Amino acid sequence: MDFKDVKEGKEFQQIQKALRQDEDLSSIIEAAFKELQDDAEVSAELKKLSLTRKEVKDHIGMLREFQKDFHVCANCPGLEHCPKDPQHFRIDITNEGGFLERRYSPCQKRIALLEANSRYFIRDFDEEWLQRNLRMVDTTKDRNPAILKMAGIIQGKNADWLYLTGNLGSGRSYLLACFANDFAADSKEAIAFADTASLVDRLRALSIEDKAKFDKEMAKITECPLLILDGFGDEYKSDFAFSTVLFPILRERAKRNLITGFSSDFSLAQIEEMYSQKVGRPRAHQLSELISAKAKKETILKGLAIYQ
Repeated sequence: MDFKDVKEGKEFQQIQKALRQDEDLSSIIEAAFKELQDDAEVSAELKKLSLTRKEVKDHIGMLREFQKDFHVCANCPGLEHCPKDPQHFRIDITNEGGFLERRYSPCQKRIALLEANSRYFIRDFDEEWLQRNLRMVDTTKDRNPAILKMAGIIQGKNADWLYLTGNLGSGRSYLLACFANDFAADSKEAIAFADTASLVDRLRALSIEDKAKFDKEMAKITECPLLILDGFGDEYKSDFAFSTVLFPILRERAKRNLITGFSSDFSLAQIEEMYSQKVGRPRAHQLSELISAKAKKETILKGLAIYQ
């Protein structure tokens, strides 16, 4: 067999193909390496790992994945629109003696959200609202006094209660959630944003089924630095619920000068009228007077809220 036979043989063709593949792979690695070098933000992150040129090339696939992940986070579209799988996790790279390992950890926004959630022992509003604050609320003529009052409470200038009413869709619950988030950021204790109907029903049942747990829950709700009663007036109204749950909570919070907020479809006059049919006019008046004295004035919101 002469050289020509070897050159044209199958074995020679396989060798040539392998060499071409090595050349292609090498050029791909070089191109990827250059992209990492030219990416100032990612390059700065990789410098923290103290990698040699060879180590970067040996782990180019992992590092390119890190690069892609880094830029997805840098241009985060928001937690609810996270394109990753799994969502809300970022890739971290560690270097242990030249051995690179890829790890997944919650992204900063997810961590912030978990921290915000931990500030509530009751949170009856959507998780998405945890990322909101008073600076994000669109201001209107009827909403501005409430926002100023809330800012004053957070700054410790007053300890007034808040009573927000008005038409459906005017942003009462949203505004109170924004306020609660800002308040909670400076609070040393967890707070409560409770759906009033659910809270009253749960405590009413506990008072019958588990007195010890009822006393513990009542104390927690009564003593927390901020209580928001959302949908006030929608709760089950009875003499028992009024005397055992609702009025004791509000009376004690008023004595302790603890901030309490309400959102309601009803004015305080309407609340008094509804309760008078269940507990009698004197006690219903006592409830509305207590709230009125602490809140000073109802805030009536109009129109539809547009959140920025």
